[in-house]
Amino acid sequence: MLSGFSVYELNSFGKFVRSPFFNSSKRLIVYFDEIKSSIKKGKSLPDKKEIYSMIYPGEKYNDGRLRFLSSELLSLAEEFCAVSAMRKDPFGKCMYSFHAMAAGNRILQAKRKLDESGKHLNPRSYPGEIYYYSRYSYFSALGYIGILQEKTPGADIFTGEAENIIMLMVTVLFQSIHNLNTLSRTFNVKPGYDITADFLKSFDFRGFVSRLRLAGHPKASLAELYYDLLCLVDNSADSSTYYKVRNRITELVGELNRQDLYNIISALKSYCVQRELEGKSGFHYERFELNKLSLELDVYSFSEHMQINDFRNFLNVALLFKEYDWAENFINEYSDKLRPDMRSNAVYHARASLAFSRKDYDTARTFLSKVKADSLFFKHDIKRMELVICYEKEEYTAAVEMIDSYKHFLKSNKGVSELRKDAVWNFLNAAMDIIKIKTGASRKSPGSVTAKLAAMQPISNKAWLIEKAAELSALK
Repeated sequence: MLSGFSVYELNSFGKFVRSPFFNSSKRLIVYFDEIKSSIKKGKSLPDKKEIYSMIYPGEKYNDGRLRFLSSELLSLAEEFCAVSAMRKDPFGKCMYSFHAMAAGNRILQAKRKLDESGKHLNPRSYPGEIYYYSRYSYFSALGYIGILQEKTPGADIFTGEAENIIMLMVTVLFQSIHNLNTLSRTFNVKPGYDITADFLKSFDFRGFVSRLRLAGHPKASLAELYYDLLCLVDNSADSSTYYKVRNRITELVGELNRQDLYNIISALKSYCVQRELEGKSGFHYERFELNKLSLELDVYSFSEHMQINDFRNFLNVALLFKEYDWAENFINEYSDKLRPDMRSNAVYHARASLAFSRKDYDTARTFLSKVKADSLFFKHDIKRMELVICYEKEEYTAAVEMIDSYKHFLKSNKGVSELRKDAVWNFLNAAMDIIKIKTGASRKSPGSVTAKLAAMQPISNKAWLIEKAAELSALK
């Protein structure tokens, strides 16, 4: 765990370990100092017996003792992370103090902390679900402090509780349905009984938004946004709803948290993917524009580090439009945003993809040989690129073997969604037709393959297949 700490975190944790309030063991300090020294020098930890002799000089090695110290140090590191997180959350910090003061019957101090906490509640400072839950907690605490002070609470306290619970429900519903759809489409993960879908069917959300509008409620616009997003993620909306939400993004920058903006743009991109799979035109480029917008607004990730799959998708969409300079700059600029332990593998994969798109197949193979296929996406990409490279280098026997291997992978891997499986299966069958025509093993005409490709949905790598079929037609 400590190896993942930054230099600043290591130094701060060193002060934490030395604080008598959190730790009274001098041996634990010695143990940490040795670990810290090794990490900073980029060295492996000394042998356990060597460390033990530093902590317990002159004593016989006892593995149980050292394991106990390791456990204690891990507990301290976890507590340090919790305390650090609380310090970064001014509202949460105030609320902890509020509850402690209220429990000790220090009512005036509790009220002062509660008043302070309200000043920290800003929708740009917290993701939607945390913001609305915090607002609910704040109104609930107002009611509680009123009871302690024996005051009659105002109606605004209870309407405030209800309003924020409703907005919490709306934001969580959107995120849950979006995540479920993504899992289902990508990883073949499906819920047994989908309570969210059932709830939405029985709830007149459109009517609710309309009534908010008529009442001039300040949350009406935001509620309408999330209603539109829900329609997008459950595929019940048309493209006009997509563009309606798309055109609101820049105005939302000043209203919403970075994570909320990331989630909204992700939902828009998922809608584009769904339309692409249905054969609708124009949505590939929409994804590219959304990717550029999320980089421009600095909302390309929901956490400190960029996700590997987001990094891959940003690159692949650019390569689809042969935006090679953009892709090169993206790799150079944003690879540092990836988690350090995953960075080199992702960069090898990115370099392989870029070289492959430029038809520099030897360079692509060199980088592919360095990629660890430790994710489902990387496995698909590697198999696809290796197959195409074999064809382009006229290694047809190897290409046929790759198709057979890929089909076995699809059959045995239950983590591949039916939609993705169908798209890849259709690609492999079409690739086999092209190879057979190319090698003279089939008398099919290239035109028949082209006609078949035009009507086939879903199918991956369609542009490459059409290009190869056209090349065969030109030879006839």
